[in-house]
Amino acid sequence: MTREQEIRFDPVHIRFDGIDAESHKIDLAQFGKAALGISKIMASTAQFVATGNYRQTQRKLDFKVLIGPAEDNCITFEAVIEAIENKDVAVAFLACGGLLAANIITDVYRLVFKLLWNLFTSSKDSEKTQQELEQKLDGVYDKETISKLIDTVHKMADGLLPAAKNATQPINISCETLQFGDTHKNYFVKLDVSDKQAIIDRDFEFTDLEQHRVIISEIDMKNATCMVSLQDDLKRRFKARITDPQIEQANNDYGTATNSKRSVTITAKKKLDKGIVKEFIISDINLGTEISSE
Repeated sequence: MTREQEIRFDPVHIRFDGIDAESHKIDLAQFGKAALGISKIMASTAQFVATGNYRQTQRKLDFKVLIGPAEDNCITFEAVIEAIENKDVAVAFLACGGLLAANIITDVYRLVFKLLWNLFTSSKDSEKTQQELEQKLDGVYDKETISKLIDTVHKMADGLLPAAKNATQPINISCETLQFGDTHKNYFVKLDVSDKQAIIDRDFEFTDLEQHRVIISEIDMKNATCMVSLQDDLKRRFKARITDPQIEQANNDYGTATNSKRSVTITAKKKLDKGIVKEFIISDINLGTEISSE
């Protein structure tokens, strides 16, 4: 294949905002993990768009991801996708002369990220993204082929979960958000700590909402976390994450419960790892003395 025949992809703008990134800095160890994850996601997606195949092993990919020029604000850089030298990349499986491949790369990235984060915006939003991609493929391929391609995107998203964990590593440690954008700096994906948590939670099972009598301690209002001890087993303490909106209010019930050191009733799901409780996800609190019979 000549250089003229190679598929050319526009660079992707990657931007870190907040915490260290506000001063144009980022933790190098965290950034290194993020770079590994971003590279795997982008190269795998480029491979799929160019050939119609998903390859799980990075060394078998025909594309590499290079860092392009940085910008003098926040922490930003371009991720440039190029074919690996001496590898024969097939003329675009999805493309007519490579044109379609270049046009749909952003759509595929967008869908992959939404699937990776377990439809972190909403299921309807993810369905809309998928429909937009299907519309671009319509007229080029029949419905059966399009269905197979979309199935491959779903499979690819599942396989890229470890890479997604790496990509979001700096969030809430050295930056607040991570964004991916096109050449016009229209950022089509913006990830924050809740999205990072959504990835982590993919590895666990969750119980239904239940009520528990607990004592709350070590509350962190900023990060909405605390420790809880069950009333019938006060020697053990569990990590807890508070999703109840009132945690953001001054003088909320969680602060009152912590200060009083008295038992309260929480409504929560338990996050399980092979049956072992790793965390309580608290959605409500009742400072009363009894568990509701409802």
